[in-house]
Amino acid sequence: MTEYSFQPAPLADERTYTLDDRRLSCRRSRGCHEWTLDLSDVDRAILVEHRQRGLVMWRFDLLSGDTLRRAALNSNSGPGASDAETYLGLVRDICTALAEAQPGFKIEIGEYGWARRIFFAMGVVCTAGGLAFLLATFLIEPSAEGIAVGVAMLFMLGGLGLILLRTHNPWQDPVRIDAEKVPALTDALKERQARRSPVPAHDPDHPG
Repeated sequence: MTEYSFQPAPLADERTYTLDDRRLSCRRSRGCHEWTLDLSDVDRAILVEHRQRGLVMWRFDLLSGDTLRRAALNSNSGPGASDAETYLGLVRDICTALAEAQPGFKIEIGEYGWARRIFFAMGVVCTAGGLAFLLATFLIEPSAEGIAVGVAMLFMLGGLGLILLRTHNPWQDPVRIDAEKVPALTDALKERQARRSPVPAHDPDHPG
């Protein structure tokens, strides 16, 4: 049995996840039990990552029928901090347990469902906004300076829009990797976090 304790967000209560063979449970810092899940019953597992200006948000969703169980972390404490280290260790070990409980199980990477559609819609709006801004500069202020501003806005908004359209296309099959290969992915994330952080990547007091 292994326990993983971390604070999901700066103002959130600490959560402790316990992985005991194929059973994963979650409780709050005051000992209040939230849920228990048998990994043999998991139908889908989705790992999501968002980054913006030093902030990182990870979400690991486990779906069993109509039931959703989630382990998430929003961190601005600096990559490589102990909470990030603990969280990625939890994801790694859950995936290892999933591979043992359900050989051949695959983990989906990236947003899904309504969130994926919303990001795609944002991509449409950004791309259209960049084109509209460029068109407006031609119609309203067709000077070299105005056109330069319009082109810059097209690159900024249009570039962001194209990225969102490409990465959140709801008609495209999600990226899936074998659960047994996820530990290599989480190790790579830890290394990337450590390179960006002044905080030591290894916490000697953490058992994982």
